[in-house]
Amino acid sequence: MKLDSKTVLIYVEHDGTKIKKNTLELITAVKKAAPAAEVNGILLCVPAGRAKLCSEIEKLNLKKVFVIENNSFSMFSKETFALAVKSVTDKLNPALTVFSHTTNSSETAKMLASRTGAALICDSISFAAYEDGEFVAVHPVYAGKIRAHVKFENQSCGIVTLRPNVVEVCESASGSCSEFETVEFAPQADNAVKILNIIADASKKIDLSEADIIVAGGRGIGSKDNFKVLEDLAAAINGVVGASRAAVDAGWREHHDQVGQTGKIVNPKIYIACGISGAIQHTVGMQTAKCIIAVNKDPEANIFKIADYGIVGDLFQVVPELASEIKKLINA
Repeated sequence: MKLDSKTVLIYVEHDGTKIKKNTLELITAVKKAAPAAEVNGILLCVPAGRAKLCSEIEKLNLKKVFVIENNSFSMFSKETFALAVKSVTDKLNPALTVFSHTTNSSETAKMLASRTGAALICDSISFAAYEDGEFVAVHPVYAGKIRAHVKFENQSCGIVTLRPNVVEVCESASGSCSEFETVEFAPQADNAVKILNIIADASKKIDLSEADIIVAGGRGIGSKDNFKVLEDLAAAINGVVGASRAAVDAGWREHHDQVGQTGKIVNPKIYIACGISGAIQHTVGMQTAKCIIAVNKDPEANIFKIADYGIVGDLFQVVPELASEIKKLINA
């Protein structure tokens, strides 16, 4: 599939009032891989949020944005969201539809592929184009040990998801959206799955998949209360706290804090692993971090094999001292 001079549709992700950074990452990635492509967007929102969201979209480098507003979008449903996107793809016939690889967006992408029969490449970490202009998505396989270059064969349309935080947003994502078009959509009432209630996270903390700095704890933390040490460090450096599966299984952290193969795949600028041994089930979820710092009293721990910086020592001595020194620098 060649994208030059063809149409691409970007799924605009937001939290109801603000466009998420991963949308800018999608635009940047597409613009780099296919500078001549016509890049459009699709926005699903409730009527009350349209004005604020559209004012933000006006600053993005999109030719046209298709807006679908409906009160049913207040609760996520992959069937409803996918059908809404399909109403635009049927009309626009884009060569490529691009989603961020977050929980809701990737579920929407999979359902859209099922409904349209389009080929799907999931969890890409970059886009590229071969010398002949053929579009390629780079996808990690075998727990990240190999990076496969995947392309669409004999497809007039394709769908791809891009992992958050793997692309540095550049100026090509900013610009001026020239046109908005409202699309009518009537949700179906016979969805196979219905969401009855959503319990929002009252902490309002940054989602792990979007965080620039993560301080994560594993079995070496020892207890739920001991995570306070990591929380103090995270607060000092404007980061968020994550956990290994062992810590989550022990009941020390909630599942939404879990990093790894059965948790979240993260790509922060800095990942500080404290008391984490470095099992493959965990490292597959964080090994693409820009900088990995490991704190562990076992000098033979596997985590040191992928760490950029390693500290062999008792985390309950190292981490508080690290937090203290950082606070001194900030307050200096």
